[in-house]
Amino acid sequence: MAKKLDSKAKTKTRPSRSVKNMLAERAADARGALAWNDAQVALLGTASDASVARQLNITHNAVAQQRYRRGIPAFGASIKEATTRWSKAMINKLGTVSDRKIAEKVGVDVTTVATKRRSLGIASFATNTKPQRSWTKSELKLLGKMPDTHIAAQLGIHRRIVMLKRRELGIENPTHQAYRTLWNDEVKAMFGKVPDKHIAKLLKCSRSTVAAYRRRYQQRQGTHVPQ
Repeated sequence: MAKKLDSKAKTKTRPSRSVKNMLAERAADARGALAWNDAQVALLGTASDASVARQLNITHNAVAQQRYRRGIPAFGASIKEATTRWSKAMINKLGTVSDRKIAEKVGVDVTTVATKRRSLGIASFATNTKPQRSWTKSELKLLGKMPDTHIAAQLGIHRRIVMLKRRELGIENPTHQAYRTLWNDEVKAMFGKVPDKHIAKLLKCSRSTVAAYRRRYQQRQGTHVPQ
């Protein structure tokens, strides 16, 4: 009898499979917090977060968080977002009232509204109703010189405040600048003529990084690049 009770006690204290999975994902996310190099950053947005995660051997969440921090749009659009027709009047409402109110009126979830608002660089209603931050000349000079997250950490403010100010002044995201530098016209001209592995060696990145960008590039061009 004592053995049976002891066995039941052990069963109750044993972590469930879902808890184990959650702990494993958190550990993997911690690995994903390592410094990202240019080749890894170049992958963001070129394929689904899940696909990029598999290539880098980290979790989907780690990729999504890194992409969002750098202001890189997701690959493609969600079914709900793609099927939602945004009229001019609806778009003009974004940021003037809460996302929840707009979601209720349009008949979509709050996430869909927030995603649309962010894609247009529109601050949330809560942000718009707060007093605007005063920027010094030295702080403004930082914009576009380093990632928004670095400036935000240096100034002790939220990343979105930096991003919105940068966009307001028409300053390009430095991550996008680095992205264009890596994938310049000379590199693009090699697609279909030079094997991915040779391009990867030239750029000092992995072959999978080159293959992912090449596929995205040929989709935009509407052409098939043989490999």
